[in-house]
Amino acid sequence: NSGASFNLGTQPLGLDARDLGLFGLFIFGGAFLSLALFDRWRVLSSVGLGALAGGTLTNALDRLFRGHVIDYVQTPYLPPFNLADVLIGIGGACIVLSAVWTLMRLVRTQRRLRLTRRAT
Repeated sequence: NSGASFNLGTQPLGLDARDLGLFGLFIFGGAFLSLALFDRWRVLSSVGLGALAGGTLTNALDRLFRGHVIDYVQTPYLPPFNLADVLIGIGGACIVLSAVWTLMRLVRTQRRLRLTRRAT
């Protein structure tokens, strides 16, 4: 697979395998830096960032050294993919769920503060 995740596009945005590999390393570095700098992440965020970092690093190294990614899982209903694609998807979903959960907790806290201020 010389395109993006889940075999989407053979030349997305006109980028070659080396460009996609370098972009993957950039994403991995950002995820790793987030894990290193913010020690108060929730478990869901940590799992998401770890899965995202692992998937992007694996795909990036494949693209840099092979020029493409080998998709070895094939089902009748999905395009061909590999374990790194699954990790990237799970990681992204975990990060989004964690962000929504954190936002909901923040809104709840703000409501409690407003109610407390009205009561006093």
